Amino acid sequence: MHIELNIRLKEIVRRTRIVRFVAKTVIFCLMMYSRTAAQVLLSPTLVSPPDSATNQPTTVLLQWDTLANATNYEVQLSTDPAFNTIVVDDSNVTTVTKQVGPLQNSTTYYWRVRAEYVLAWSAWSSVSNFTTVAAIPSAPVLVNPPNGATNQPTSITFSWNSSTGASSYHFQVSADVGFSTTIIDQPALAATSFAASGLAGNTTYFWRVSASNSAGTSGWSTV
Repeated sequence: MHIELNIRLKEIVRRTRIVRFVAKTVIFCLMMYSRTAAQVLLSPTLVSPPDSATNQPTTVLLQWDTLANATNYEVQLSTDPAFNTIVVDDSNVTTVTKQVGPLQNSTTYYWRVRAEYVLAWSAWSSVSNFTTVAAIPSAPVLVNPPNGATNQPTSITFSWNSSTGASSYHFQVSADVGFSTTIIDQPALAATSFAASGLAGNTTYFWRVSASNSAGTSGWSTV
């Protein structure tokens, strides 16, 4: 009985060793397969928007090329090229496009894509970047002359506060509150003031200013 028990124990030990050996072999093979697959599977090529594109909308459609046999893709979007700050990370994209947004204005974003094939991910694509359009500036605040001012000279310097992000201003003066006609119409002013002369005495004038940049033009200021 003692001898038979020893034989059974030895058989159990032998089978346990075989199971462990097989398990290690399977794990090793899976690791090697995963590494090989990652090497074989090409990384996606980024298509749109083009690298270093500017004046992009705050909602952007990212696009890359198709990889044969890829099951899905992972897309990452960041505000730094090292991807320390991730804005978007989606590893379940089954098409070759990904819409991202709304994004911040006047901001450079970096993006990359990798593909999954069976048990392995490809290497990341090269990193591409784009910069979003500036925000449309707010309407300027009028400063001088004060609203409703009287006894003003016929030569006067109009001034207004700057609008954040504005690259130019449009200045108008009219004797009509509806601005159906204008006495002064000056677009594309870089300064926040305009020196006017030759105005008629004892006349009520109305004036307004708008601000513009590459994103568009604000509404008019209060009159």
